[in-house]
Amino acid sequence: MKFVVVCLMFLTIAGYTPGQSVQGVPAHSCSSQGPPGIPGRDGRDGTPGRDCPCGTNAPLSLHVVMRQLLHQQDEIHQLQTEMATQEQRFQVEIQLLRNESATKAQEVQAEMRQLQDEMVAKDQRIQALEQRDYIERCETGVLATNPYNVLATGSGYRYNYQTANFSRAFRTTPVVTIGLTVLDHAHTVTLRVQTDVTEKSTTGLTVRFGAWEDAKLYYARLSWMACA
Repeated sequence: MKFVVVCLMFLTIAGYTPGQSVQGVPAHSCSSQGPPGIPGRDGRDGTPGRDCPCGTNAPLSLHVVMRQLLHQQDEIHQLQTEMATQEQRFQVEIQLLRNESATKAQEVQAEMRQLQDEMVAKDQRIQALEQRDYIERCETGVLATNPYNVLATGSGYRYNYQTANFSRAFRTTPVVTIGLTVLDHAHTVTLRVQTDVTEKSTTGLTVRFGAWEDAKLYYARLSWMACA
């Protein structure tokens, strides 16, 4: 709008009024004194000056000039609006990309933290299982005095040792339980019998059958159970 006002002021100073036609003036008419009302402005070389409204032979009304100027101003304003809109769209797209990148980064970090927490939890469970006392499996069997009548003679403390090997090794030394199932002893003397586990490992165990004084133990058999 300032551009239009300046042009109107220029034409008013030059002595033109709205509706007046600006007749074409020959090029040599733009003298060193310039157009009327603008002395000493260009045209000194005999050619139309920059400030001289001549230079064309077609009549040009002030209304046409104003319309052209307003049209140019509208075009400029439209271009500025389009550029501003384009700039806003670019800014919005850039912000969206930044937001998406930030969101992706947060999701990746959250997944990494979750995986780390899961790994820590699994390690803790493994350690707890390794330290906890629990029964993985049990194994059973039988042992008996051998040979027959081995503890039926003699006097005082007498022992017979028997060993059993496990089908496969335990992860730790098992707990062993034994119990007499068969006992053959002379009825004429006092019954004196003992059994106990003397050795145990992850691969086997040893039990001891015993008698003392005048005991006559013909045969004894026990069952055992090992668990770990």
